[in-house]
Amino acid sequence: MSFERNEPERIKAEGGAVGPGGIITPSAGISNSHYVNPHQGDTNLFYPNNMGRFFFVAMEELLGKNGLNAVLNLAGLSRFINNYPPNNLEKKFSFANYAAINQAIEDFYGVRGSKGLLLRAGKVCLERALTEYTAIAGVGNLGMRLMPQNIKVKIALGVVAKTFSTISDQSSKVSETSEGFIYENETCSMCWHRQTTSPCCHVANGVLIATLHWATTKNYRVNEVQCMAMGQPTCRFVIDKTPIE
Repeated sequence: MSFERNEPERIKAEGGAVGPGGIITPSAGISNSHYVNPHQGDTNLFYPNNMGRFFFVAMEELLGKNGLNAVLNLAGLSRFINNYPPNNLEKKFSFANYAAINQAIEDFYGVRGSKGLLLRAGKVCLERALTEYTAIAGVGNLGMRLMPQNIKVKIALGVVAKTFSTISDQSSKVSETSEGFIYENETCSMCWHRQTTSPCCHVANGVLIATLHWATTKNYRVNEVQCMAMGQPTCRFVIDKTPIE
């Protein structure tokens, strides 16, 4: 599915710029961020190569190849055009790369437009991960599907957190309150060295939504309530205990 054909009119309506021939250019004055976030530290962190590859494949599916190439050029990552990271677990795809792409998408599509795209990208990334990461794939097995809903949610969130913490430099944890489940990233690629006025970790949000649907067959509301790009100590997501009807 490509957004290229219909995006220009929506972008103009939201304040973005569309040049001759419908070419989308960076949106002046509506970007959410651009400054170094002191809470993230100076040392770069990494995902395995295939997490970067999943993201590129997802964005190509959503934007089309030309759209993704334009984003990569804007992000200063033209070296990845027609040269996606290999499908392996070597930790060589940097958080800095991931953040630069997220920033470029926001610059192209604005805060509102980029949120929808990145949420969808997270869901597509989860679909790709299910074919590669056996721990996540096991979340949807029959035994787990017979458990109570809240237990399934808690297990699914825990598996995702453990997977990221084990195979990447993303540090994640899960907790529970009387009102909902809490998923927290203590290191985050989406807002790495960014400073924003609103939460910007939409890919993670999409991954969590898709994971919970895979595990429970229900849709759950996932809301990012704090973000390190806003100067807060973690990127914190709250998941309602009751699914959306």
